Amino acid sequence: MKGTSVAFEAANVRSAAQNTRSAVLDRRLLILGLWVFAGYYLGCKVGFALTFKPHPVSVLWPPNSVLVAALLLTPPRSWWLVLLVALPAHFAAQLQSHVPPLMILCWFISNSSEAVIGAGLMRYLVGGPIRFTTLRNVGLFCLCVVFIGPFLSSFLDAAFVVWNHWGQDGYWELIRIRLSSNAVSALIIVPLIVTWVTNGVQPLRTASRSPYLEACAVFLGLLAVSYAVLYELRSGADLALLFLPLPFLLWAAVRFGALGTSTAISIVGFLAIWSASHGHGPFSDETAEQSALSIEIFLIGLAIPLLFLSAVIEERVTGETELRESESRFRIVADAAPVLIWMAGVDKLCTFFNKPWLDFTGRSMKQEL
Repeated sequence: MKGTSVAFEAANVRSAAQNTRSAVLDRRLLILGLWVFAGYYLGCKVGFALTFKPHPVSVLWPPNSVLVAALLLTPPRSWWLVLLVALPAHFAAQLQSHVPPLMILCWFISNSSEAVIGAGLMRYLVGGPIRFTTLRNVGLFCLCVVFIGPFLSSFLDAAFVVWNHWGQDGYWELIRIRLSSNAVSALIIVPLIVTWVTNGVQPLRTASRSPYLEACAVFLGLLAVSYAVLYELRSGADLALLFLPLPFLLWAAVRFGALGTSTAISIVGFLAIWSASHGHGPFSDETAEQSALSIEIFLIGLAIPLLFLSAVIEERVTGETELRESESRFRIVADAAPVLIWMAGVDKLCTFFNKPWLDFTGRSMKQEL
């Protein structure tokens, strides 16, 4: 009877643990669904707000990038939920624009295909958590998410538009417009979401006052200079003035890594597109198609080098930290060893010695160095 009682209690404990894990998983899936729905819906609204009038040219289409970021941050077994939740958000936003339901469904298929291709290929090649802290990860991101995903899905999207007789643009022109628009969206939005979700909240909680003040100085200065250049600057002005935000962008990349770089790029990108869509700034004197293409080339040329720069800095900082930790561990082991350890270099008489050596020689560390 005693053995039966123990087994029964153990079964109850396992059942309670399984119920707890199930409740936590259900809560996480619910939160994930709410965030994806809200992000996708708001992304559609932002995309419509940044459309160049009178021609419906979208320079930035955030919903696809929101979907890619959600897939990069969730395990593949939960992708069905991400796509399922995005579907009603897609219909809710598009129906308000008087788009036929069949065209809305076709667009969702092409948007989903872009997200699945880009995120799936990147997760397969990276083989681990997605971080913008190494050159390899940034390179794979630019290849898979920025180029391959939008490129392959653009053929499907353009075919859907032509098949539904929606719009006046030709097939190859539709591919070009969609490819450049989605590439810019991926460069601006995906790193912003991924970096803030993965390592953006914790540094804010643990940072001291000095990094907060420096971050405020960087981003307020960037916002002020970008507003002056991208909104107040009139058409026909010297285009060299477009490089004025660059020092603040470099500052953000050097001091705050991938998190600062993605945030800074998003500030410049949204401000450039918003200004041009409202008839302000150096990109507003051309036709809608020409202005959109000029902004896209400007942002792509700005974002890609900065992402690679921040990755180089992150790799260097990580390497220096690992080296210090390795040296610290070696120092502890060497000091505890019951032997005398002394090392010499080519250009230096003494490069390392342990505590027993100091005790044996009776000298201090400064004297040995």
